[in-house]
Amino acid sequence: TPALLESLGFGTFLIFGVFAVMALLLAKWLPETKGLPLESIEEIFLTKFGKAEPEQPSPPAASIGATLSRRSEEFFSLVE
Repeated sequence: TPALLESLGFGTFLIFGVFAVMALLLAKWLPETKGLPLESIEEIFLTKFGKAEPEQPSPPAASIGATLSRRSEEFFSLVE
């Protein structure tokens, strides 16, 4: 960076500033994935980029409950 400061001076600050603004815009444009199951993240990005139809994500608790009830039914059918 010292060589860049010598050659460009204040332009160095502008270069770093432009990259910071670009990173901020990218962060605001990308969808939030915090707390989402991994399976639904691909659908969210495909919807964001217009390659898939938007789908209502199911809450994780509901899918876990359905899986547990299905597995318990399978288990009890084997026990009988």
